[in-house]
Amino acid sequence: MIVEAVSEDLALRHAAARLFERVDEMSSSKVIVDFEGVKTITRSFAHEYIQRKKASKKLVEERNVPSNVHRMMETVLAAQHDKKRVDLGAVTVTIL
Repeated sequence: MIVEAVSEDLALRHAAARLFERVDEMSSSKVIVDFEGVKTITRSFAHEYIQRKKASKKLVEERNVPSNVHRMMETVLAAQHDKKRVDLGAVTVTIL
């Protein structure tokens, strides 16, 4: 239950980092994160959660994810996939 481990309001990036420190210390190779009771989530918490989940050696699954939390996670994932890449070889710098 993420509400018990963190809060019903998932706001701080370091809270997501601490959550995954606990996840990575668990002996089980599969961890279920239950979002029941979560009221809010910030973009920074969602971003850190996603990054830590990708980096974790554990199989992490979510359950009971409220629609607002799901939308924020999807927004963060979409932004990661839509990042524009700049070819620095094609950039010209002009000093004014």
